[in-house]
Amino acid sequence: MRVLRATSSVAALVVLGPLVVGCAGRAGSSPTPLATASGTGPAIAAACTGGAPVRQTVDFGSEPVVEDLSPEGLAAAAAQDLAVGEVQRLGGDRIGAFWLDGDPPKTLVVDLTVGPPVPELEVYAATAPVPVEVRYTAALSREELATAADLARDAVAGDPQVAGSSNDEVNNRVVFFVPAGEDGGRKTCTRLAAALDPLGVPYAFDVFDGPDESTVRGPVRFSPANPFTAAGSTEIHVHPSSCNGEPEVTRLEENHDEVRLEITSTTAAPGWGSDECLDGLAVTLQEPLGDRALVDLSSGETVHAAR
Repeated sequence: MRVLRATSSVAALVVLGPLVVGCAGRAGSSPTPLATASGTGPAIAAACTGGAPVRQTVDFGSEPVVEDLSPEGLAAAAAQDLAVGEVQRLGGDRIGAFWLDGDPPKTLVVDLTVGPPVPELEVYAATAPVPVEVRYTAALSREELATAADLARDAVAGDPQVAGSSNDEVNNRVVFFVPAGEDGGRKTCTRLAAALDPLGVPYAFDVFDGPDESTVRGPVRFSPANPFTAAGSTEIHVHPSSCNGEPEVTRLEENHDEVRLEITSTTAAPGWGSDECLDGLAVTLQEPLGDRALVDLSSGETVHAAR
């Protein structure tokens, strides 16, 4: 699960890996104070060049990465796995988020919804084989956030400027990814906020550097397919660097030594994600390729394939 990057009127630059800019909507309670935009409507639009830093939660659903392969390191990783399971069991449906924090040995932090302490969890935290810290600051449980996030996603479903979304469990909100476009995402943030505010769901925007349009059409590189061509055939098969992009031949030049080919297709615009697949395209030549070089006009490079 991709989880990205209570209330203040201060705008903050979001830095998560590559430099990006985010804009925040109303945020719920958080384990740590974060700078966000306060209010809705015009207040959101005014703060759309800033936002709250977003913390990365730990995905314990996948295989853990064990950096220390010594017997001690493997034993520590096993103890950590057991602690995660026990924390989830004891925290039950009050868990808002849990993650690893600090330097090794990392502390397993579990944040429960605001309310009375859970005695069994407190006892376990004090005696666990790994450091465990229990907090009671989550505004929503994981299940409550998931339900609220589904409601929010339904409200903005179909909006062409929503590139995706993620549940930010640590900060108790759903994050929508929107392009900066020509105005830093201001119009998009304002439009989405108008749809989200009536729901009362904690949300934030993460604005990435990209155009409003999610796709662009132009020349793309290509690679030989397998099989590439048959002896004596005037047809070659290639994979344009696009996924469901409706590729087409836009230039085809042939001479005694070369076949120069340009393929145009639709691809994801900068900053926008795309599906993981490769289109296929059959190109008919005037003569079999033979020993002639196949040149990709989008790069000027010769495409090599097994004959």
